[in-house]
Amino acid sequence: MHTGRILLYGLILLFAGFLQPASAIDFFFEPDTAFGEVGQVVQFSGRISESELMRGYTVYMVYDTNRIDLYEPPLPGALIVNQQGMQFNYFDHAPFQPPLLESGATLFGTDFWQGPGEIFTMRMILRTCGNELIAAPYPPFFVAANETYPPVTYHQALVRICNVIPEAANQLTIMLNDPLSMILRWSPVTQDTSGFPLPASPTYVIVRQQVLPTLLPPENAGTTLDTFFVDPQGTGTDYIYHIITEPGE
Repeated sequence: MHTGRILLYGLILLFAGFLQPASAIDFFFEPDTAFGEVGQVVQFSGRISESELMRGYTVYMVYDTNRIDLYEPPLPGALIVNQQGMQFNYFDHAPFQPPLLESGATLFGTDFWQGPGEIFTMRMILRTCGNELIAAPYPPFFVAANETYPPVTYHQALVRICNVIPEAANQLTIMLNDPLSMILRWSPVTQDTSGFPLPASPTYVIVRQQVLPTLLPPENAGTTLDTFFVDPQGTGTDYIYHIITEPGE
């Protein structure tokens, strides 16, 4: 009876193994974050991770065309460009799908392709300042060589146009270090004013203003990349401090 139970348990495990879902293919852009000024053109490479042999794909993308727009027709990527029987197409916000840019390809034949690699490239012109995501209203649709439909995970891209404005520094604390200096500490700033991660650590400018015994104009006390600063005060007794956050390089 023990042997039978072990065999039955083994068969259940084996059957459960066949029911495990296949690992999803990752679709992503390189770069995943692009920077530029109004009027510039940036290029994205649409890529996939490792995959089985594939026959076709369709990727759906949405974004605000008032901020970024397709500069020229997308082109087939290095992974599929030389495949025999490959039909590559795209629809740029067509009337029947006004919010969408669609890129797709279908192989009519047996010259299958396999990830990882680049499936298309596209160039975008930057129209107005701000941040814009290239998002997906629907998951990408991929067809394997055996006519199955593997799951695909879409990873969106971010386009940042014009200067990045960091959030203001906050949680400033001031402690007396010795009779002639103060220690200032504040929380690190990691996002811009739109809530997106900063591309580089910001620079902090410390502005000091003496208020007693006489009121003096504000002055630049120093600049740092850290989140603390030791200020060697002058002869005053009361000061006001401001931390100004500037974009990093």
